[in-house]
Amino acid sequence: MLILRKHFAMHRKWFATFLAGTAAAVFGYFFWAHQYATRWPGGSSPPGLILGILGGGIIVFECLLWPRRMMRSWRWGSARLWMKAHIWLGLLTVPLILLHSGFVWGGPLSTILAVLFAMVIVSGIFGLAMQQYMPRKMLVDTPLETIYSQIEQAMQMALADAQNLVLATCGLPKESSEVSAQPQPSKETHSLPSKASDKRDGGRVVIGASRQVELIPGQLLRTPVPQVPVANCEVLRQKFNATIKPFLERGRRFRSPLSNRSRSAEFFRQLRAVLDPEAHLVLEAIEECCEQRRQFDLQTRLHWWLHSWLWIHLPLSMALLVLMFVHAYVALKYW
Repeated sequence: MLILRKHFAMHRKWFATFLAGTAAAVFGYFFWAHQYATRWPGGSSPPGLILGILGGGIIVFECLLWPRRMMRSWRWGSARLWMKAHIWLGLLTVPLILLHSGFVWGGPLSTILAVLFAMVIVSGIFGLAMQQYMPRKMLVDTPLETIYSQIEQAMQMALADAQNLVLATCGLPKESSEVSAQPQPSKETHSLPSKASDKRDGGRVVIGASRQVELIPGQLLRTPVPQVPVANCEVLRQKFNATIKPFLERGRRFRSPLSNRSRSAEFFRQLRAVLDPEAHLVLEAIEECCEQRRQFDLQTRLHWWLHSWLWIHLPLSMALLVLMFVHAYVALKYW
């Protein structure tokens, strides 16, 4: 749920509800304090008790969002409506609980509860900020992004494509041991087999698998390759096996200079300078595979920031819910 300027029209009613609820709570609290109390009313006072019940009820509602997501039988209302309510009612609990406390920490249990409540609110605001910032950053910085769970599968396909390009350009290695070690493309990639001529079409190699989403077929990328292996191209095979292939397989974990865009550009510039011009288009395709790996690595990091806050927010919310009921029981027992 993004609360951006262009989307704020969808939140106006909820924002007005938040302001009205805050104003009503503040007015009622201070009016009662002015009329009937000599100090700030606490949780045992009529306004403090009412505000505590309202705040606690909202916290229970906030925690229902998680089972609502997991259980299909709980799908009351749209996900967008639940998220709006979760955001604005969660923020409304801040003035309600603050007034309920009477602006004092209280005993150890109340203090722990207040700290937990503050951590839940802060982590929730942080998560909301991440949901505003990260999707826009992904859209700008990772135009080649794919479904997160399929990143490694997509990179295995890109690696197979790059290997086939090297094979088509450099030919088979001279040593028999290297011939046996040449990778065989999988059936699902539909890439070039060990004999490069089988997938050539007018001097081009098909890169990527043919896919179809509903009724829309995907387009295949055909990369031009020389009709015969390029002479003096063994340096491309060596650089590929030593630097490019490990980077495509492992990404940033390989600690490769290709992880940096500027260093990668310099690497390919130097490699291009020593290769025959006939191999330059192939080298550009391999460089694009490296760019894809860099963007997938960035997508992985951004995805972690986008979702990791939940591992803090959710357990703290559950702990807050439990301690809130303990606090209510203790307060009523010794009232």
